Amino acid sequence: MQTNEVVALTSFLLDDAEPVGSALWKELRNSTGDVVEWSQKHLSEVDAERVAQLLSRIDPIDAALAELSKNDICVISEFDDDYPQRWIETLGARRPPLLFAAGNLSLLNSRSFGIVGSRGVDESGAEFATAAARVVVEQGYVVVSGGARGVDQLSMRAALESDGESIAFLADSLGKAVGASRDALESGRVCMACAVSPFAGFSVGSAMNRNKLIYGHSVATLVVSSAFGSGGTWAGAEEALKHRYCQLIVRDGEDVPEGNRELIRKGTVAVRDPREIVAAIDVPAPGFLF
Repeated sequence: MQTNEVVALTSFLLDDAEPVGSALWKELRNSTGDVVEWSQKHLSEVDAERVAQLLSRIDPIDAALAELSKNDICVISEFDDDYPQRWIETLGARRPPLLFAAGNLSLLNSRSFGIVGSRGVDESGAEFATAAARVVVEQGYVVVSGGARGVDQLSMRAALESDGESIAFLADSLGKAVGASRDALESGRVCMACAVSPFAGFSVGSAMNRNKLIYGHSVATLVVSSAFGSGGTWAGAEEALKHRYCQLIVRDGEDVPEGNRELIRKGTVAVRDPREIVAAIDVPAPGFLF
C-alpha cells in the first residue's frame, strides 16, 4: 500500500480519525518520495504532524479493509487502475481521493451516459427516463445514476432490462444497498460506489457532493425532471454547467417542470424525444448564460 493511500483511507475508515481535509489532500497529491519528509519540508508543523499520525495507523486500516471485504466492498484509491480515470480530467482537484465500490469494477472506466432527475417524477418524465436508458444502452453506453428512487432507479432498471449495464454513485448507505442488491451485483452488469463510508447515513452535503461524480463520469448527462432554484437535481445541473463537466441535455416539452425550462435557457441542449439523445451528445451547447 502506498503511503498516500494510507493518508486517504484513514479519513474514511476509522471512526475516531478526523478527515485529512480537502485542502491538505490537494497538497499531498503533489508529494513525492517519503511523505513524512515531504510534509516536514512543505507543510506547516501542524499539518506535518497530522500526516505522521495518519501514516502510523496502517494496522487498523488493514483490519477495516478486511472487514469491508467480507461484505464484498472494496476500496479504490486514485492511485489504482480501477479508479475512474475520466474524473482526473473532468473533476481535477474536486475528485474524491477514494471510492468504496461493489460489483463490476471495470464499469468505472466505461463509456457512460448519466440520467438524473427528481425522485417524485411524473408519468411522462418516468416514461422519458425509461426510454432514454434503452436508447443509450443500444449505443453501447453504460447508464450512470445516483441510485435514488424516481428517475435514477427507473433508468437503471430499464438499462438492465435492455441487457445493458449500470453504475450507481450513491450518496450514502452503500453497505445496506449491497446487501439488498446481491443478484444485480452478481450479474456482472452493475457497479455501486460511494465516496463516503459505506455505513454513513444520509446527509445533504454528501448528496450534493455525489452529483458531480455522475456528471464527471459521463460523456453526457440527461436531466429528465428538475425543480427550479432548489433541490439536488437543480444544484447538480448548475454545478455541471459552471464547471463544464460534460454535455448537458435536458428534456423539453409542454409539460416539463420549470427547472427544465430554466436549464435550457442557461445553455443546455434541449430534446423532446428520447431518440434525439444520441445526436444531441455531439451538438455544441448554445452557450452558458448566467
